[in-house]
Amino acid sequence: MASLTAAMLGATSLLALTACWSPHETRGATEALAIYRQSARADGPPRFRGPDEGRAAGEVRRAAPLPNAPLTIDSAIRLAKASSARLAEMERRVAVAEASVEAAGQRANPDVRAVNVRLARAIDTGRDPRVAPRIRFTPERPGEIAARQAEARAGADEARALVRAEELAVEAEVRWLFDDVVLLDAEISAAERIALARRKLAAQTREQLATATATAVDASLADLSAVEAEAHAAERRSRRALVVAALLDRVGLPATAKPVLEGNAGAWPPSPLPSEQTLIEAALKTSARVSGAAARIDGADAHLHLEQTRRWPWFRFVEVGYEFERSNTNVPLWTVGAGVELPIFSANGGAIRQAEASKAAAQRGLEAEVEQIVRDVRARLREANATAALVTEFRRVALPALERASSEAARALDSGGIDTLRALTVEERRCHVEVELFRLVRQYRVAVDALRRAVGGPLLGTVTSSSGGGSRPHGGDPGVAPPGRGAPR
Repeated sequence: MASLTAAMLGATSLLALTACWSPHETRGATEALAIYRQSARADGPPRFRGPDEGRAAGEVRRAAPLPNAPLTIDSAIRLAKASSARLAEMERRVAVAEASVEAAGQRANPDVRAVNVRLARAIDTGRDPRVAPRIRFTPERPGEIAARQAEARAGADEARALVRAEELAVEAEVRWLFDDVVLLDAEISAAERIALARRKLAAQTREQLATATATAVDASLADLSAVEAEAHAAERRSRRALVVAALLDRVGLPATAKPVLEGNAGAWPPSPLPSEQTLIEAALKTSARVSGAAARIDGADAHLHLEQTRRWPWFRFVEVGYEFERSNTNVPLWTVGAGVELPIFSANGGAIRQAEASKAAAQRGLEAEVEQIVRDVRARLREANATAALVTEFRRVALPALERASSEAARALDSGGIDTLRALTVEERRCHVEVELFRLVRQYRVAVDALRRAVGGPLLGTVTSSSGGGSRPHGGDPGVAPPGRGAPR
């Protein structure tokens, strides 16, 4: 009796302590301002995934280049992943999902009951109070714990698939920023050559204006053309600065870091892209969307099994007790009891049909993901091949004409058969065609980047053109760098 009273007092005290807890209210604006102010750094962009992340801090230190060392694409990808607050939050979601597997395997605790204690016997008549404590527990159905854990593991697999998808998105973004800088370098070089040619045209027109062989309108038109070319070159230089700043912000490095850019604009044709079947199979093997859809199927299957176990009769509770009262025969007054659920009014058919429908929907979801991935890869591959053919055809038509115009203009200048103004016009048109070629090359590189995102990683059997640390499989991109004088070869 004393032990029972102590247990009840302890439970009451615990309940009183729990009731004293007051909920915490998070003020979003205040917390957001505090996070922003804490992330500010004097030597670089804000870092929202700070050094208190433990493992992430080690990753940042390992990925960060040495002071004044060039930033390669590999180290940039590692830095971007290690400093991503979004990726850190998703990794914590994975930890929550993994902990839920352990929680799903926990059995329900039994409860101790002492009801109908007849205190009147002790108070009014002086007789012993009748106390009958009982321990009651609810046994799990066969396979219930395994099904709950399987459902929780499916949720953890889906969370890991989301993390993988975010990692692929970060990697694709960093790779494209490197590629964009390389493209802009080539476009800047071509734009500066066309601006130089137009400045020479304007200067030559001014000279002819002085000798009355050109009009003031011709001179003004040449000046405006030179200003336009300078503006195009300045616009590309500004875009390059913005892209580099975005890249360094993404990886969390100061503006003094220098990305390594490798490539050759004259490298055409690029490395051939893999076949459609190879790309589709690679996408299906590595796709985080496929992994997530498969996890949803497993979770739906486990939930279906869990619901099916509830259609059969099973114990609501099993109870063991002891009657604390005098016995004339000295026989221990143990008591047992049980409650069984009888599926009379409901055999859980509605929940089972709902779980079956969920499983069928998850299976169709996997088919839908496969269909979407196949369509995306095929469309992106067609676009890449079409733009590659466009660049190849443009080069086939334009390069011989540029070569011929250049050599004939040089020969005419040597023989005095053409004036300088017309020769500079030929040079300006040559540079203009070169700019057009880089515009088409950019379309191809954009298409290859979209294909790389659809596949979910570097393209197999291709060679990179813009990355630190040499060549490796990377999307079949043609190198883009200033080709020097004349048209790209």
